[in-house]
Amino acid sequence: MANQRVLKFLIRLMLPVFALGGFGGVWGLTLAGSNSRGVGTSSWSEDRHYRASIVTAFGSSGCGRLDSAFVLVERRTLFFKTGEFTPFCLDGSSGQIALRWHGSTTLEVQCSNCNQDYRYAGLNWGNLRFVYDLDRP
Repeated sequence: MANQRVLKFLIRLMLPVFALGGFGGVWGLTLAGSNSRGVGTSSWSEDRHYRASIVTAFGSSGCGRLDSAFVLVERRTLFFKTGEFTPFCLDGSSGQIALRWHGSTTLEVQCSNCNQDYRYAGLNWGNLRFVYDLDRP
């Protein structure tokens, strides 16, 4: 009899925890299924302090169209992301964008046949410097 009371008490105590855990699992699967971004290529700076990625976004007006590609730069310290910055955005295919590191603090963004369908940040980000080679044939 005492064992049943203890068991009932534990079930009543843990029921909200299990319910919240189940709800969180279902919500997480729903959000994972609706991911609208795809990471193309990524490259690290020489000191592995910055990572630059070419990302394709669908269903969001990034640069102006519903399908856009952009460069996303993440700053990392040890295993922790300490910031991110978007220096370049393109209305078009991510295949037109190429990234090249010059040392640890200069990222070159190249774009071939981009016409005028892009936007770029005309500033640097902390110690990181951006160089652009745009509208190449």
